[in-house]
Parts: sequence; C-alpha cells; structure tokens
Amino acid sequence: MKTRWAIKVASVVLVMTLPVLGVNVNYYWSGAGDNNEGGDGTWDTTTGHWGTAAPYNQPWNNVTMGADIANFRGTSGTVDVQAAGVVCRRVNVTFSGYWIRGGKITSDAFNNNFVIDKSAANWVRIDNDFDLITNNPATINIRIRNTGGLTAPLVVSGTFQFIHNSGTKYLDIDGAGTSGSRTDFAGSLLDTAGATVRLRLGNNSGHDASVYNLSGSSTYAGGTHVVRGTVNVSSSGALGSSTVQLCTSTT
Repeated sequence: MKTRWAIKVASVVLVMTLPVLGVNVNYYWSGAGDNNEGGDGTWDTTTGHWGTAAPYNQPWNNVTMGADIANFRGTSGTVDVQAAGVVCRRVNVTFSGYWIRGGKITSDAFNNNFVIDKSAANWVRIDNDFDLITNNPATINIRIRNTGGLTAPLVVSGTFQFIHNSGTKYLDIDGAGTSGSRTDFAGSLLDTAGATVRLRLGNNSGHDASVYNLSGSSTYAGGTHVVRGTVNVSSSGALGSSTVQLCTSTT
C-alpha cells in the first residue's frame, strides 16, 4: 500500500536591511571634537570634529558624507582643510569670523546645490579651491550666496572649476538679505574644455543694492551676466574672456 505524505511549507519572508546613504545631512563642526560647536582645527578624514548632534566627534568620511552639508557655527575659528582635500556638497557658515582655507573641496553639484552659503552677520573668508563635479551634460548652476548684509563681506579667493566637458555651467554669485550683501570674489573661474562656463551676478534672489567686488583672474569664455547689484572690477581678467551682458527681468 502506498502512503501519501502531505507536506505543508510555511511562507518565508526575507527582510533585507540596506544601508541608507546620507544625502544633504547636516553635520556640525567642533574644533575640539566635543559638545561645543566652532573653534579652530584641521578638517581631515581621521580626526573627530563632526556630528549631527553633540558630541561632535566623528571623522569626516568622503564616501558616506560626501553628499552632505558641512555647517560652521557656534564660535568663530580658523579651519584648515587637509592637503589631500575633502568631498562635501555644501558649506554653510552662520557665525562671523570663520576663515576656511587649505586643501581643495570637491562638491557634487548634480542637483544644482550651493557650494557656499553664508548668512553670518559679519565677515567670513573662504580661500579653498573648489572642483565642481556635475556628472550631467545639461545646464548646471552652482551658487555662492551671502545674506549677511553690506557691512558683512563674504571673501572668496579660491579657484572654481567644473569637472565636466559638455553642457552649460553657471557660477552664480548672489547677494541677498533685506538690504543686499557684499561679496568680494578674488578667486578664479576656470574654463572647462568643451563646456560653456558663465558667471552670473545677482541672478537668484539677488538684491538690487548688493555689491560684488571682482579682483581675480579668470579664463571662462561663456560670458558674464550682471542681473542685479553694483559690480566693481579691479582686475583685467576678472570677467573672463568674453562678453558682459547687463540684464534685468525684462531685458
């Protein structure tokens, strides 16, 4: 006699937990690597200076934090970027007296994010070079914005270069705030072979009273668009090698 066996197999649900990649997460600087924000220190990838909340003692990781935001507030300080450079999508400075300098900052600009956003009520200086990796042949605009007022200059003196050889790339420098803001751009905007690189002043929420002081030496050939504000030029190479257009919302 044959015996039949009924085998019942229960349903099995496999749950897989995937790592979540940080995108636009706010990390805050602590020179001492403790519960206090701000102060002097070296921005490298081995020393604990960062966190989303106190204590701020995580090292900066170019891979897992490269698409995130570096925030400087609390107390002023001099921040030296390591010679090998760091990867960071955006730099926010909300406290006066910061001086950021040293190695190169590489910014993933795929989503048209800010490179520098300064809202401190007094001066801030940033002397780093920036490589802007767009990974996109379309029109991309990167912003340097100061909302700190006319007596609170943002001083930028590094070299800005788009790492992509096609499409149209804009570096937008904007002075906003209730009565305009002052930005001193002593840096350079380099041309990129195959891409159209342009400089725009006051294009995004710019204030008519804002002041832009240009004194660097640039090689971009896509032209300069002055949309709002007063522009003072003290170097023959500050406006690149092409035309300058004075623009309004209707012209």
